[in-house]
Order: sequence, then C-alpha cells, then structure tokens
Amino acid sequence: TLPSMPRATRVFVISDLHLGGDAPAMMSFPGELAGFIDGLPGRTRPDEAIELVIAGDVIDFLAIELDGQTEAWTGDPVRAVAKLKKAIGGYDAVVYTALAKHVADGHGLTILIGNHDLELGLPDVQSALCEALQCRPGAINFVDDGRAWRLGGALVEHGNRYDDANLNDWNSLREIASSQSRGEAPLSELEPSFGSQLVHKVVHK
Repeated sequence: TLPSMPRATRVFVISDLHLGGDAPAMMSFPGELAGFIDGLPGRTRPDEAIELVIAGDVIDFLAIELDGQTEAWTGDPVRAVAKLKKAIGGYDAVVYTALAKHVADGHGLTILIGNHDLELGLPDVQSALCEALQCRPGAINFVDDGRAWRLGGALVEHGNRYDDANLNDWNSLREIASSQSRGEAPLSELEPSFGSQLVHKVVHK
C-alpha cells in the first residue's frame, strides 16, 4: 500500500505565560488562557493536525518562592521540581488541566525554553511536567538547547538571544542536564543572565 500523505498542521504560537508566583500573578486571566487552549480544535479543519507552541517563559521559576526565598536559577532538580509542583497546584491550575486535555486528545505540544524557565531544561523537571499532564515521556517536545523551532517556512524562538542582558548560558545548561540525566554531579556552574539576577534582586527581593 502507498504511504498516506502527511496531514497539514495548524500551528498556534503563544509565549511568555509566566505561570506561577504569588498574587498578583503575571497571568491575570488563567481561565481565559485555558479556554483558548480548549478551543483550538474549533479553530481548525477536521483534516488538520494541531501543534501548540509555547515560545518560552511558560513558567516563571524566578517568581516562585521556596522556603520564603526566590532564586535567579534553581539548578537543584529537587528544588526545581518542587517549584514546578507549586506552580501547577497554584492560581494557574486550570491552564495545566487544559494542556493535559490538549495532549490527551493527541494534539502536539512544543515548549521552547526562555530566560525565566531554564529549569525546564532539567530532565527531572521535564519528567515531572509530563507526569503532571498525565502524558507519556516524550509526548512534549522540549526545545531546550538554544535552537529555534521550525516548521516549513516558520521559525519560532523566544528572542532573548538578541538581548545581551538576557542571554542564556546554554553550554552550562546542556552539560548540567546531560550530567543529571546520568545521575552524575554536574561539572558546570550555570551563570544566570544579568536580567534574571536583576529580577531576583530587585523585583522579587
């Protein structure tokens, strides 16, 4: 038999959700965002696949407190997962419910790493998010190494690479994630961007 033709894909790109943190949260209307995600099938033709791309800063790890403090970067996977779980169980829980349904219905989900959610590059954090969304490992496409995301002629990226104050330390993140995936102690020390350090010291002091 001849192989079937690939389905056309309708891509929806959103960015900078900054989920998490205490009130007043940056995501002011999580119910409306959840409704948008739930409504994506109604914006497509029956013969189209759906790909939701969140182009960076989906979770604002800088804004999430643990033990009464925030951090410019949380490299400890136990603390990073604890921050993720705090965000998922917080004010924005309805958004994660919508994302879980989106994935359960067989739609695509791609998450790019921005400059406020570097922790999503850690293997344990990715696994914890998949578990929270009740999806199989690998169901979420994490773009976590500094690449842009491409489909056809479309190129999507977070954009912080064009701002010297918010450049990510990708080399260190890749090495840390590689080591943690093997249960080894990382050899690198990630240097948070100047912008992340400023947010930590001034905005979330």
